[in-house]
Amino acid sequence: MFNGEIAYTFSNARTQIFLGNQFEDFIEFDLSAQLGVKHELTDKSLIAVGYLFSTIPTEVWEDPYLTNQARSKTDRDSTGIRLEWDRIAGTTATLKYTYRDISLDDELSGQLSGLGLTAGDIKLLDREGKKQHFEGSYRFDFNNGHSLRPKLSFAKHNLDGDAMSNDVWAIGVTHIYDTTQYSLITNIDLASTNFDKTNPIFNKTRDDDRWGGTFTAAYKNAFGIKNWNLLGTAAYFHSDSNIDFYDTTVSMLSITALRRFK
Repeated sequence: MFNGEIAYTFSNARTQIFLGNQFEDFIEFDLSAQLGVKHELTDKSLIAVGYLFSTIPTEVWEDPYLTNQARSKTDRDSTGIRLEWDRIAGTTATLKYTYRDISLDDELSGQLSGLGLTAGDIKLLDREGKKQHFEGSYRFDFNNGHSLRPKLSFAKHNLDGDAMSNDVWAIGVTHIYDTTQYSLITNIDLASTNFDKTNPIFNKTRDDDRWGGTFTAAYKNAFGIKNWNLLGTAAYFHSDSNIDFYDTTVSMLSITALRRFK
């Protein structure tokens, strides 16, 4: 896939406009694009406002509960806004709020699987709706290029289906080791998700516990070529649900070439 960001800074006004996928989002697997503006205040803190939209829609199943035959895919899109306050009062603290509206081209959960669900049951499984995400973090800088950023987040997913609506509490920590030649970035995350209503297929209210992490190595000015960076990422996440159908394991290896134009 191809991704990128373009920005223009009005230095006298201490304001920047930007478009694309920011690097900080990219390494956390948030591939949504953003059109926004940043402004530096007199205390050196940064405030940013952005409009979020999908560049490449995510593909999901029209009816994920259809078994013993081929499922059909449908596109999942999202739009929203993001507000961010970085370097609060000259510190390394950051607060971030994200709002997204989720839509599917064909949301047919429970309608094709022949489970004998009522119209009310099918409504409980609707995956469209609104998502809000709040995050706070603080970076501790140490000697020799090391830094540590713990973070705490809360997400409220008000989806059209009450059995799909949920609250998510998550904690994480990021360690960065940065040198002139390379950077090593390690993320570890833990999360607990509690759903609102009983799932009509499994007759349980779903609860998930998720853990995992990522490791990214960035080779700067790769092979002596100025402004070219080479990134390698390994990731592993596991989500354990009290409903076995939703147990999930994700593992990934990727290589990325990153070019900066100044």
